[in-house]
Amino acid sequence: MILLTIFSITAIHLGLLQTPATQSNPPKGPAAQQKPAVTQKNNSKATPTKARPAAPKRPTFRVDTITTPYMAVSVHARKAPITEVIAEISKQLKVPVVLAPKIRQELVTTDFDSFPLDAALRLLAPKVIIDYVITGGEGPVPSKKEAVAVYLMALGESPSREGPYVVNKTGAQLVVGNVYATEEEEKAALELKKVMLQVTEQNGIFDVRAEKQYLTDVLQEIADKANIPFSVVTTDGGQKELDQIVTWDIKAVTLEQLTRGWLPNGIRLYSRVDLQSYVEKPMRLTIEPLDATQVERIVTP
Repeated sequence: MILLTIFSITAIHLGLLQTPATQSNPPKGPAAQQKPAVTQKNNSKATPTKARPAAPKRPTFRVDTITTPYMAVSVHARKAPITEVIAEISKQLKVPVVLAPKIRQELVTTDFDSFPLDAALRLLAPKVIIDYVITGGEGPVPSKKEAVAVYLMALGESPSREGPYVVNKTGAQLVVGNVYATEEEEKAALELKKVMLQVTEQNGIFDVRAEKQYLTDVLQEIADKANIPFSVVTTDGGQKELDQIVTWDIKAVTLEQLTRGWLPNGIRLYSRVDLQSYVEKPMRLTIEPLDATQVERIVTP
């Protein structure tokens, strides 16, 4: 009896010692029913933010030009692309400007006001060539010399073309000359012409002696001595320069002086000036249609 009692007490004691580990009850209440948190996805699309318009680029240069009484240019620039500066000069002067490949990436920093065209261009490129057209000055319209193309280049580069000459867009060609009845008559006329028409040239200085000669024959002789082409561009068969008779005795003049002082309004002399060497070279002599202003002045009494 005593042994059984001790065993029972010992068994109860051991059970009590094990109760916290083996017989603990799960927690009751809200905590026991708590589920893992579920992350909700936001399916609504975010409203895109409108990008603000970029502020306009402030120009890094200013160009001003005048065309009368002569072409002059003002440029104020700070690291401005030369392509943009030249494009603005070309636009204002209405003269095509051709940039050679080697200087198209250049930046311009300069300040000058009202420089003549040639001086202004020399500040923008190391090599400059300008093509001019000079109109005949004999007649109601004064002679003028205008730039018709500009070429800006690096040293060693050459212009990309021969010149912006006026061409006959109709494809027609006026042929001016005399028709002789016989070969003997033509031969006699040519011998007489040698006496009545004499043109000499030395180092760009011309002497012209013509007695009752067709202007077209005189122009052809001048062009031959200058080693340049002469062409009839006008298709107006009634234009006075085509059958005009001249008598001249002109001594020691340049081709430009001859054009300005003696050649009629319908004549054009094209020339090219290299501003690096300041050499001017004649390029072409033409008879061209009279523009509207010339026609108006000629027919107005």
